[in-house]
Amino acid sequence: MCDIDTNDYVGRFEFVEFGHNVPEGDFARFVVLFIKMLLKTFEVENETFPSSKPGRKPYALHKMASLVYYSYARGFTKASVIEDMVKNHTYFKFVANGIEPDEDTINNFINIWGSFFEYIIDYSIQLAQIAGFTTFENTCVDSTFAKSKNNKFNVVHKNDVKILIDYYSNKLVDMDELEGLRFPARKFINREDLSNKDKLKYLNKIMERFDETGANTIPVHDIDSIHLYNKDGNPDVGYNIQTAVDSESKMFIALIVSQKATDHHQFPDIMNKSIENMGIFPHFACADAGYNTRRTLEYVEEIGLNALIDNNRSAKLRNGHSNDNKFHKDNMNYNIQEDYFTCYNHEKLFYQETKVKWDEKKQDYDIQRKYYNKEACAHCKYSKECCTTKYRTVSISGGILALKMMLKFEEYENVIAYTKRFSTVEAPNGTLKIHYHINELLTPNLIKSQNKINICGGSYNLIRLYNQFIELEGINESNILEIVKELCDKTNALMSIYRNKTLRFSNESSDYRQGRCG
Repeated sequence: MCDIDTNDYVGRFEFVEFGHNVPEGDFARFVVLFIKMLLKTFEVENETFPSSKPGRKPYALHKMASLVYYSYARGFTKASVIEDMVKNHTYFKFVANGIEPDEDTINNFINIWGSFFEYIIDYSIQLAQIAGFTTFENTCVDSTFAKSKNNKFNVVHKNDVKILIDYYSNKLVDMDELEGLRFPARKFINREDLSNKDKLKYLNKIMERFDETGANTIPVHDIDSIHLYNKDGNPDVGYNIQTAVDSESKMFIALIVSQKATDHHQFPDIMNKSIENMGIFPHFACADAGYNTRRTLEYVEEIGLNALIDNNRSAKLRNGHSNDNKFHKDNMNYNIQEDYFTCYNHEKLFYQETKVKWDEKKQDYDIQRKYYNKEACAHCKYSKECCTTKYRTVSISGGILALKMMLKFEEYENVIAYTKRFSTVEAPNGTLKIHYHINELLTPNLIKSQNKINICGGSYNLIRLYNQFIELEGINESNILEIVKELCDKTNALMSIYRNKTLRFSNESSDYRQGRCG
């Protein structure tokens, strides 16, 4: 039996009416205890949330949060389904502890409190560290695509929006222009759910998105979503979900719903969030070649992060896809001390110049370091086979930082650390797709979508925590809650840093890189 004070914490005896069929130490009890301990840390355990139906008493915050997180953990992410489950299922009645919120109340709760419950991810990984499930050795970054509810063909063009703005601003508009509007724009005129004033306001927001993104079209139903390619390589409309996962506990460290179409400049944002949540720098931070850009490498160098950002050459060699062309630069050795490449004929190609050009795809300046040896090539017996011009040039994109990163993958320890990335990120990201159905989950709003992703990540971490506790020798359903409560008390001491704001982590703090302060 779990010996917990029922006046302060959720224990066995607080749920006699609703929990007599819920086993001691069940996952449902674990969720309720975890939520109450988290709310206690931030001193909001006595907060309430109003019902959407007039006349009803407000619901206790811990009951609403327990219900939502337990529902998500069990794969029920639609508010209408959660409303039905809490009325008919014993375990859902238990976590709700007497409340039966309707669909609108559940949606309102997620929209309003979703950003706060981002701390569940933070709290859960700190609990995992204290429990010994992780040392934050390796943080693995990846991305996944989340489809918007906006059809990829239901988009408006900038010129059409300008005409509509003039039309609803009572300016003179030629009838031929109105009749020449594309179908989504003409359909917008016929909308009856918005007044003309609201339509004008919405159109101005769309115009702002044109200015922010520089895009040719904007999804008319979900203006926060973006055009990007899904994992099958097909164009679609949605969001780029950035994830950071711990290689030891396989728990989410951070999740960000991004409006950037590629991964090129995402690494600093997701790593800053991960470091903030962990409180320390990981020993390794791994990401694939999609993140290998000048800005990413400069960020890594600036903060002193031991990152392993993949590149095309290392990926080919690691997968056994070496280039058959003996003259190819992938088959040349690089000397970092003297900064030169050694070609097939054992000649040294020295660094000669740097060229900078704008890369439209990456939206960044591409730095090209050029290596060549004109004199050696002029007398080389392989020049006709090796050179396409008078002399052979080796171009390295990304500058000297790219070369340093490339050389990291020639060290055995780094290669082993990077290979953990594949087994680390695939399962959590796949769970977002299969278990949480994120392609049907996200709503036409960036903030609301982030709130739901926070809940997905937090509930996933709760499942991982519970399973890892149960797998430990000496822990079973009869004593798990008692042990978790003790560990939560220790976690609360660490998390009080956030509540009191006595310390905001910064790169200037030496303690920051060595471990969580306090």
